[in-house]
Amino acid sequence: MDRIGLWAGAMLALLLLCGCGLKPDEDEALREVFQQVRAGEIEAVHARLSPSLDTPEALAALEQIHREIIPQSDPQSVRQLGWRSFVSTSTRSFSATHVYTYPDRVLYVTTALKVSGTSPAEIETFSVHSATPTEARGPAFSVEGKSRAQIAFLVATIASAAFMGMMFLGVVFTKMGKRKWFWAPLSLVGGPIFAMNWATGAWELRVAVGLINAGVSRGSLPWDPWLVTWQVPFGALIVMMVWLPVWWDNTKKTRVQS
Repeated sequence: MDRIGLWAGAMLALLLLCGCGLKPDEDEALREVFQQVRAGEIEAVHARLSPSLDTPEALAALEQIHREIIPQSDPQSVRQLGWRSFVSTSTRSFSATHVYTYPDRVLYVTTALKVSGTSPAEIETFSVHSATPTEARGPAFSVEGKSRAQIAFLVATIASAAFMGMMFLGVVFTKMGKRKWFWAPLSLVGGPIFAMNWATGAWELRVAVGLINAGVSRGSLPWDPWLVTWQVPFGALIVMMVWLPVWWDNTKKTRVQS
């Protein structure tokens, strides 16, 4: 097996070892906190709060969530939106956001637990955000009402992605032997990275180098703003300077032969 095959096999083994999500008992433990608050077992939940959260205000907040936010009926559906997990020599921390869908509202519940040895799991985070079904869909991406600067930023994003894609395809369809494994990834490298909050037009410069940092995305929560990002495609520029003369010569030879 060549080096590339060995590297790919090692990465696959690492992914399998890391797993593809929370363990069933971890997910159940996170959802149990919500069920306790829903059932009115406020004192039991309050007793498990971490010291940083254990305040009189936290107790009042839990009671308000039970009375005013969480319906007593069963949700129509429950799904996991995102998760995180961290294991050290002495502790295990894991968190997730679950979406509870009801006829008149959608609840986004974020819970984080920390387990130390054989002690009961400690609640590090518990938050509940309520949204109407319309709000839960989130705003659609639109250019309506946007400034010229925002439109120009979006055009730069499209141009950056298109240029990298063209150079990548050019390398892929060019006979160059093993060198292709160097030039193809290089065509997708770029930096620095420009990012804009599409709702406000505020932008920032990130001094970083990455792969294919050009596109439009939004976080998993409905109130997360659309983010437009693009990178200076210096890798694609290098590919163009090196290989464009070769492609041009090949094109002329093809025309002569035809």
